[in-house]
Amino acid sequence: MDKPALIGVARRRWYVLLAGLMVSLGLAYAGTLASPPHYAARALVLLLPSQSTVGPNGNPFLDLSGLDLPARVVVSSLTSTSTREAVGKEFPDIDYAVSIEESTRGPVIALDVTGPTDGATLEALPYLMQESRATLERLQAEVEAPANATIRSMVLAQDRSATEQRGGTVRLAIAGLIAGLVATLFAASAIDGRSQQRRATRREHEDANEDSVSRQPDPAEGAPQHARDAPDDAGGPAPDPTGEEASPVPKHGDVSPTDPPPPSGAPGRRDLAMIRTSDSAEARPEHGARAHDTGNISRRPRKGKNRGRGR
Repeated sequence: MDKPALIGVARRRWYVLLAGLMVSLGLAYAGTLASPPHYAARALVLLLPSQSTVGPNGNPFLDLSGLDLPARVVVSSLTSTSTREAVGKEFPDIDYAVSIEESTRGPVIALDVTGPTDGATLEALPYLMQESRATLERLQAEVEAPANATIRSMVLAQDRSATEQRGGTVRLAIAGLIAGLVATLFAASAIDGRSQQRRATRREHEDANEDSVSRQPDPAEGAPQHARDAPDDAGGPAPDPTGEEASPVPKHGDVSPTDPPPPSGAPGRRDLAMIRTSDSAEARPEHGARAHDTGNISRRPRKGKNRGRGR
């Protein structure tokens, strides 16, 4: 969809976009509730060589090269299942990670603690530091290492306050907002397309109805002459196309309201009608005879013409 089409959809369906924006904000807020911020704290523990290795006047930091393997052994012990279960019993809402600090080339163990609150995180961090020291001593005691040959440890760094981490919360809120906006855009486009399609279909139906009405012939023009002159259903005469009202023709035997009443003793209209009917019946044979005589006369030869031809 191009930019002008999007602008048109936004103008026509602004209420859908507004409702979708509110829903998207609600999804973003739900994302913040589903993934609350976490607090993290970190501590670094450094392993030191034994007294016998350093000597009475030696510097322990000069002999750190051989302590990388003991540091990895401590890390493996702290990340074991038994240790995680013990820590989980003490701090059920705490998650931790133990690893070798990769930024330094030496036996530095990194302890990372994550918790829902600042206080719980800072409380669990010293516990893990103490657990790392106890694990180192236990491992050396199991191999019966001499006291002057045991490896020592020291705290290199420790956080005094936990750091709030909102990366997961922000990512989930942004994902909810984007999903809501995309769904809103698709919904507005679908609603607008459906509305435009219905409007076009309705317009086509209206145009088709107008065309059918305009093409329909006039009943008065298409009817034959005898149908136009036929009386209507009420029995009256057909309307005059000129617009003038036709005077009613009285039927045979009817009395017109304008006719004067017949005198006393004179025959009525019904008697006159019977007389006229009998007269017309008597006149018809005479008319036929006259026509027959006329035909005979037309067939007679003309004497004058024959005489002229004979001469």
